[in-house]
Amino acid sequence: MEAEANMKAVGTGAGFSVCERYLTKDEVAALLQVSRRTVDNLMRRGWLVYHKIGRTVRFRKDDIDQHLNATARVCRSGDPR
Repeated sequence: MEAEANMKAVGTGAGFSVCERYLTKDEVAALLQVSRRTVDNLMRRGWLVYHKIGRTVRFRKDDIDQHLNATARVCRSGDPR
């Protein structure tokens, strides 16, 4: 039950899986086509879910995809917004 409480505190329903491949900050920056500093800002603001493993930070691609799908906006040509 303590593990479930920890997952809820982090804000993700998915648990940590050793079999899954985790991305580094540089890989996430390349994937999103932004700078590493932007990735740091997204982490600080809580927009990207990350896992701290010792002194390293890792990201799950599923979490990044989920964030992009939740926050994506479609802009159409000629749309006044």
